[in-house]
Amino acid sequence: MNIELKAHPAYYSLSAAKKTEICNGMGAKDSFLAKLIPNTMYGLDVTEAGNRHDLRYHIGQTEDDKRIADIEFFENLLIIINNTGGWLAWLRRRRALKYYEAVHYGGHDAFWANKVNASG
Repeated sequence: MNIELKAHPAYYSLSAAKKTEICNGMGAKDSFLAKLIPNTMYGLDVTEAGNRHDLRYHIGQTEDDKRIADIEFFENLLIIINNTGGWLAWLRRRRALKYYEAVHYGGHDAFWANKVNASG
C-alpha cells in the first residue's frame, strides 16, 4: 500500500545519509528515551510519520514551526492508521493522540536543541 503522507518539501530531497543523520522515527534522536518509544503502534509501523516530524524539528525556527510540525505529525499518524484500518485502528488512534501530546507538551527541548530560541 502506497500512502501519501504530508511533509516539508525539503524531506523529498534528503540524501540517504542526511536522512539517517536527521531522522530516527519516534523519540528525540539524542535522547535515551528514543530507545524506549516504539516505532510501531500495535504492530503498525509509523516510522515515516516520525521521520517527517524529525525534519520539521530540524529545520524549524519558530514556535509556529513547532506547532505545524506537531500537527502534521498527528495527521500523518492518522493517515497511516486510517489507511491500514482493521479492528486495532481505534487503539492506534488513541496511541497516536498520546504521541501527539508527548511532542506538543514535551518536545520543546528537542525542537530548540542547537538553536537560538527567538521566543525567549
